[in-house]
Amino acid sequence: MRTKRIIIPIILILCVMLTSGCLVQDNTAPVVSQIPVVEATPTPVPTANTGYPETIIQWMIPFGAGTNIDDWNRAIGNAFVEQLDWRVMYTNISGGLSGSTGTYKVYHSRHDGYMYVGMSERSLTIPIYVQGELTSKNWIYFIAGGTPMVLCSSRDVGLETLNEFILAARNGEDKLVIASWGSGLGAALPYYFVTEGGINFTLKSYDTEDQALAAALNAEVDGIIAPAYIVAGAVTEGRLIPLAVMDDKDLTNHSFYAKTIPSIRTEVPELPAEGLEALKELRGFAIPADTSPDIVLAIQDGFLKLKDNETFNKYINSVYGTMYLYSNDEARERVELSEQYLCWILSDMSKGGYTPEYVGIERPY
Repeated sequence: MRTKRIIIPIILILCVMLTSGCLVQDNTAPVVSQIPVVEATPTPVPTANTGYPETIIQWMIPFGAGTNIDDWNRAIGNAFVEQLDWRVMYTNISGGLSGSTGTYKVYHSRHDGYMYVGMSERSLTIPIYVQGELTSKNWIYFIAGGTPMVLCSSRDVGLETLNEFILAARNGEDKLVIASWGSGLGAALPYYFVTEGGINFTLKSYDTEDQALAAALNAEVDGIIAPAYIVAGAVTEGRLIPLAVMDDKDLTNHSFYAKTIPSIRTEVPELPAEGLEALKELRGFAIPADTSPDIVLAIQDGFLKLKDNETFNKYINSVYGTMYLYSNDEARERVELSEQYLCWILSDMSKGGYTPEYVGIERPY
């Protein structure tokens, strides 16, 4: 009995300690296994290939010899030869709508940075004229420049300023007639001017720029919108009057007319500036988008040196052009904008057999 009296109190004490948490606990912090942290290796920043070019550059011009696009491309390439001692071989591959034959040939060749394709804004309309999936996203562009588009009227029409021309268009009983031509910028820009400017013009279409120019000179139409190098001779002779430049800014850097040529938006502010920016002449070249970055940077370095090339600057002055030197993201953004406007405007005009949305080109307006 005495033993039981001793054991029972001990058991009771232990129970109290368990329920009150008074047992001695091991407060030692648990051991956490240490996993070594491995820092990510930074992606190396590409640098220009200083040995480029190691061989001859094949320069494919997808339009006929002697055309304005051909002249621009040879002027760029000759500047590379003169200033950088690059070796260049030109090949004209005309054929296919919008220069598609030569363009596709370059894309289906090796993407090693040694084959360029000459390009213009006309090249950007390939998606609506030729079945396929090539768009501006498949290329890296180098845009050297372009010539401003100018609205002119024959002196025989009797409208000598932009203000007179626009007032006659707004208030006249008969619609003024604007010439358009071809199936590229010569068609798209007049159509955009007529449909988006809020003025009731009539468009008259011609197959070629020469036919449209002849119609303007003979006052068969009231106005023509064409590159400055097309109309400069007639302006100098006094047969055409330059009324406006199809740009958001006035044209002052020219030699074929004594006065400043005002921006079309001074009298037609309804015409969106973005559309005018998109509907400009573009001249340059392109390489496939998956070309090695070190080669792309080497080409870009050489391309930007055109700014200081005297021969190239003389050529630009001879066509009353503007030097752009767009490359990298700037070239891509501008080309994509031009592609959107050109393809959708021409599609709205029922030109081309394929809709822009077929290849994922978004409507910009």
